[in-house]
Amino acid sequence: MERLTTFFLSIADILSRLTDLLIVKLLVGLVIWIYSPWREAYGILGALVALDFLTGVIAARYRGHHITSAIMATKTGAKLVVYGTALAAINLAERGIGMGALFTGVGLGMLIVTEALSILENLQRIYPDLPILQRLESLLRERAPRSDV
Repeated sequence: MERLTTFFLSIADILSRLTDLLIVKLLVGLVIWIYSPWREAYGILGALVALDFLTGVIAARYRGHHITSAIMATKTGAKLVVYGTALAAINLAERGIGMGALFTGVGLGMLIVTEALSILENLQRIYPDLPILQRLESLLRERAPRSDV
């Protein structure tokens, strides 16, 4: 328990030092400007990305795959860059054309459905005999937008 307390205190110390840096303040301000106004769907998407990461690691371990931090960092980092860039581009384009929140809502919805499907796929790898997971996945796939246009 003492090691855990020390760990969290060291993270708090690092975050405290980071917030004193001007470049960090500028970057946080830029991120807030790009992604404002805040939508609850951003938080939902973030939680689903974290849950997808967790279930993906468990599914890989369950199937006996070797997991390294380099692989996890590469895959997760790539996903975050793609999602962040897509949402930033959509949000900034909406501001330029004055369409309200139409495109951002659609983009967030598509990413949320994508993450939910990925979580269900991971859960099916962990629990292959649960029919409810297969039914949920088929329901999500029926409602997911088609990309074969």
